[in-house]
Amino acid sequence: MEILLKKSVRIHKYFFLEKSVLIISYKIGNDKSVGGKRWLNYSNYLSKKGFLVSVLATENNIDFDNLDKRVKVYSIKSKYPRILDNNKLSFIYKIYYKLANFYQKLTVKGSLYDKGKKLENKLIIKVSEIIRENNLQNIIVSGAPFSFLYYLTKHFKGQLNLICDFRDPWTWGIGYGMSILSNKRIEYEKYCENFVLENSNYITCASKDLSDILNHKLKKFEKQSIVLINATYNLNTNFKNQISYVSKTISIAHIGTISLNTEKYWKLFLNLIELSKFDIELNFYGNNNVSFLKDVKKRKILKVNFHSRIEENLLLKELSLNNIMLLFKMDVFPNTFPTKFFDYLRVRKPIIAFTKKGIFSDEIESNNIGIIFNENTNVDELDNFLDSYGNISYKDYDFSKFEISNEVEKLIEIFK
Repeated sequence: MEILLKKSVRIHKYFFLEKSVLIISYKIGNDKSVGGKRWLNYSNYLSKKGFLVSVLATENNIDFDNLDKRVKVYSIKSKYPRILDNNKLSFIYKIYYKLANFYQKLTVKGSLYDKGKKLENKLIIKVSEIIRENNLQNIIVSGAPFSFLYYLTKHFKGQLNLICDFRDPWTWGIGYGMSILSNKRIEYEKYCENFVLENSNYITCASKDLSDILNHKLKKFEKQSIVLINATYNLNTNFKNQISYVSKTISIAHIGTISLNTEKYWKLFLNLIELSKFDIELNFYGNNNVSFLKDVKKRKILKVNFHSRIEENLLLKELSLNNIMLLFKMDVFPNTFPTKFFDYLRVRKPIIAFTKKGIFSDEIESNNIGIIFNENTNVDELDNFLDSYGNISYKDYDFSKFEISNEVEKLIEIFK
């Protein structure tokens, strides 16, 4: 009997070792930003499947309201100068911005706008405590900030099952100041990226576009990346359409920041709206693209409303008050499904997407849930769509393909 009890204890302990995971992300589901939604959704789903899930993020960037209550939550305090997040600054604050930027240059290697820099010691101490407390064997660390990937790989390679997750491009991207780095700084970032690719156990990423580039880089290490899309839950739940009145005005909505390097698309779109025979109102929720804002202000005949970011449930209600959803995709990501696309699916509205041909455009066109435009689109094509968009229906659409249950199995397979 005693032998059986000891064996039972060993099996019980092994079971929880195998099913324990720590997820590290700068944000975990702060629902006014898409950056943390990815690992909020995966954390919740893993927890509901019986895994012992711990998450680590920075203070004030954790969405406790939407995080499963069984998930253990840890945090560290960020050292990133908050003023560097601001686009609109008064004269005095522009001085503070320059001082903060100068201080970053003196104290940071590589990208000045990587929010994880200067957190190495604090991060590693906290992670070591969490590992001891929870007997962890699996760690997922998500970037950006990409410094988190480097710090975790540097300190824990060979000790744990380390999964490094790319939500965005690292050294080959334009975000996080990469495109304006000096040669010395970009070489440091390339060293860190190469170290992560070589020494982590697994590399995951958010899209096929990222995977194609990562696989090219991973070839010398005889590895391949694993695509985990920004999947979500319950896309097929009925969402009440709030438009119950007849209006001559067509409302078109866009959520989140207008992507960089999409100027050729959004400038054309604004031109077409000015030329259209229809009465059109544009609603932008949470945009921070300064170039877009400046351009819109010059166009006096446009009917445009800018709204602050709001939490997800209220956002869906706002979207349901509009007729059509809008997005502009960077040409380098034709095979990526942005998070806003899933919010658009939830409200069952026709989609106008400016993008190159790829998996994303095929999804919209083959299912007849919207229209794909490009830099050659003319006003007649826009007006023809606006004349017929009411015929679009999601009645036969397969929402299940984007459910997180399909994606999470890939993750479970690489857990120890």
